[in-house]
Amino acid sequence: MLLIQYFYLALINITLAEWNFDFLKNLFEISSPKDTKDQAIRQPKISYGIIIDAGSTQTRLYVYEWKGPSNATDSPYINPMIKHGYQVRFVKDGGLNDIPVKEISTYMEDLVDSALGVIPEESQSETPLFLLATGGIRVLRPAIAEEITANLKDYLGRKANSPFKFDQDFGVQVIPGEFEGAFDWLAVNYVFGSLHKDSAKDTVISLDMGGASVELTFEPSNRIKDGAFPLRVNGTDRILYTKSFLRFGRNQALIRHRVNLVNEVFENDPDLKRKCTKCKPLEVTDPCFPHGYVQRMYKPYFNRQIRFLGSGDYPLCNIYTKKLLKLTQYCPAEPCSINGAYQPSIPDNRPIFALDTFAKTAEYFKCSPISTSSCIDHKAQEFCQDARIQHFENGKTQYPHNLHPLKQQHLSASLVVVDPITGQGDSFEYNRCFLASYIVNMLQNGFKIDPHREIHFGDFYNGTSIGYTLGAMIYELERYSFTHGVCPDKPTEGLLRN
Repeated sequence: MLLIQYFYLALINITLAEWNFDFLKNLFEISSPKDTKDQAIRQPKISYGIIIDAGSTQTRLYVYEWKGPSNATDSPYINPMIKHGYQVRFVKDGGLNDIPVKEISTYMEDLVDSALGVIPEESQSETPLFLLATGGIRVLRPAIAEEITANLKDYLGRKANSPFKFDQDFGVQVIPGEFEGAFDWLAVNYVFGSLHKDSAKDTVISLDMGGASVELTFEPSNRIKDGAFPLRVNGTDRILYTKSFLRFGRNQALIRHRVNLVNEVFENDPDLKRKCTKCKPLEVTDPCFPHGYVQRMYKPYFNRQIRFLGSGDYPLCNIYTKKLLKLTQYCPAEPCSINGAYQPSIPDNRPIFALDTFAKTAEYFKCSPISTSSCIDHKAQEFCQDARIQHFENGKTQYPHNLHPLKQQHLSASLVVVDPITGQGDSFEYNRCFLASYIVNMLQNGFKIDPHREIHFGDFYNGTSIGYTLGAMIYELERYSFTHGVCPDKPTEGLLRN
C-alpha cells in the first residue's frame, strides 16, 4: 500500500472496501488471491525491492530481497541483499537539497547504474523502486522541494534511464518525519523479533538522529494526548507515539549553535552592527570545538567576516547545546520535552535502540554497542576539555568505517563534509565534542532518559543494517500481504536468520 495514503485514509476512518489498491495490484501484477499458486510459478525465485534514502548529506540506495509469495502469518521475511559476504549499499555524498536541479540526472545516474549491476536483468522490470526524501528536503521552501521531486520523477520514470518499476504518483515522496520515525520503529522491532508479539511492553524504543531531524518512536502502554500514529503489523493494530523534531538533527543544530554564538557577540556590542568596509574579521569563540580549530563564516554578517575559533571548553559547550533544545518553550500539553512538544514518559524496562548520529558518536567515544548516555558524557569530558585538533583522528573522514564489516560503494570521490554554515569542506571529526554534548543533553534533559539507563547504540543488529529504509520496505510488503493474504517465504524460526 502507498506509504502516505494508507495512514491518511485510516485517520478519516475509510473502510477497506473503499481503498484503491490498483497501484500495488499493478506493482506486483496480482489479479486475485485465487491466482496466487499459478503466479508463484511465473514469478522469479527471488524478488527484489529498492529504497533510495535521500538524506540531507548523502543519498543511499538499498536493495532488499525476498522469496516468492506463500501463505504466512508473520511479517514479510526481507533480507538486505548480500554480495561476497557484505550488505550491498551504494552511497552518493552530498544531499539532493544541495545539488543544482540541472545536475540531478547525472547525480542519480550513478546510483541507478549501480543497482543495475546487482539485480538480475530478468528481474529489473518487476523490481519496485521508491525514493524517499527526508529532513534535508523538508527544510526547503515548498517550491524548491517540488522542483526537485518533479525532476526526480521525470528521470526515474523514463525507461531509458531506469528499467525498474516506478510509479509517477508515489515513486518519489518527501515523507513526513513521523513516517520516518515509524519506519525506524518497524525496522528495529523487525530485527529484534518483536513484531509478532501482542504486548506493547515487548517492543523496542527507537531513536534516530540524521542531519536535519531527530525521531523518537515507541509503543505507549497507556492512552496518549498527541503524536498517535496508527500502524497495522501482522494483523495487529498498533498505536505508536512518534515525534519528529525538524532542525534538531546534527547539521541543523550546528547551524543554530553558530548563529547563537554570533548573535550573542553582536548583542553584547551593538556597535559591531555599524557598516564596516575595512574591518578585520570578527573572531567568535566556540567552546564546542578544539583549540586550533579555525573556520570562517561563508557569508558576511552585517558586512563583517566572521571567524570561529575553537576553545575546547566542554562545560561551557554543555550550556550552549542545552539551549538548542528550547526546553523553556510553552508546553500546551504536559509532559513536554524538546521545543515544548508533548511527550509521554518513555516506558521503563524496554530496550532502547539509538541509530545514526547517536550510534556513531557513542562508537567514537567507545560507548557502544550497549552503554549509557553517562558513558558518553564522562568520556567526552575527559577528551574534549582543553582538546586540540591534533587529538582528533583523520580530519577528512566523515565517520569511522570500522563500525561493522559493511562493504558500501561510495560513488563520490571525496568524503569531506561541507559545513552547512561556513560553506567550506570541514571535518565531521571536529564536531564530535559538540555532538557528544548535544546528544547527552538531548537524551537526559530533552527525552528524560536516566543517565545510567542502558541504550543499544548501533546501526546494525545480528549483522543486519538497520534504518528507516528497511522499515519502509517492510511496510510496503506488509500492506501487500495484508491485502492479498500472502507474503514472502520466511525461515522456520525467528526473523532475519541467514
